[in-house]
Amino acid sequence: MTIKIAQERHRYIIQEIRSSGSVSTLDLARTLRVSGETIRRDFAYLEQQGFLHRVYGGAILTDLKVTTEPGFHERRAINPHAKSEIGRTAAELLNDETSIFIDVGTTAETIAAALPPQWKGTVFTNSLLVAEALPSRNKVETILTPGILNREERYVRGSSTALFLDRIRFDTAFISCGGIDIAGATDFDADTIELKRIAASRSNQTFIVADSTKHNRMGTFEVSRWYELSGLITNEFPPERIRTTIVQSGGRVITPNMRT
Repeated sequence: MTIKIAQERHRYIIQEIRSSGSVSTLDLARTLRVSGETIRRDFAYLEQQGFLHRVYGGAILTDLKVTTEPGFHERRAINPHAKSEIGRTAAELLNDETSIFIDVGTTAETIAAALPPQWKGTVFTNSLLVAEALPSRNKVETILTPGILNREERYVRGSSTALFLDRIRFDTAFISCGGIDIAGATDFDADTIELKRIAASRSNQTFIVADSTKHNRMGTFEVSRWYELSGLITNEFPPERIRTTIVQSGGRVITPNMRT
């Protein structure tokens, strides 16, 4: 392949270094069909942004970029006001008579609670917590996917969940994640990562919902890249380089007080 646009090369390099932990200047130059000097300039830029460390002959992953995720109950206690604001902001985007997917996650579940009483539509989810927030909504049809129950975090997953989601079309999907960076959204849960990807692929528009503690963090598994998404809903703007990448990829950054 030949990638002359710097931003596209940066995305490719980040993906490769995520996968293997290190990359070679020579290998990248051959693969991308650019000079070694171009790759070294890319490394210098990405090191400045905190994505890698330059070493002789290549680069390695910046250790501090890969984080671990707190337990479920601990996550629920983190930034609850910001998550509620995100939920209300997401709910305001919805039109009546639409079908939506609400993902598993402590941020995503606030969307169900924030749906206006008069909103009429269909909610698909694999989260019991989302489903339990909706029984009083007479105009909302709630569809819980089949699957194997995760008792601690109260969601269902597995091949039957994936098969079910792959047969549905959504107007809007709200996907949670463990972190966002310049390349896109990532997560830590291997059981749900494929379900997130399927739901996103089956939706007319897909928004990542993430509070500011997820900004500039990287999980283990890739959810989606920004050019595959409609945007980010968050409580405050992410770092400028992330915001710029989202907008240049055709997406929006939406906060409670301002929309871009």
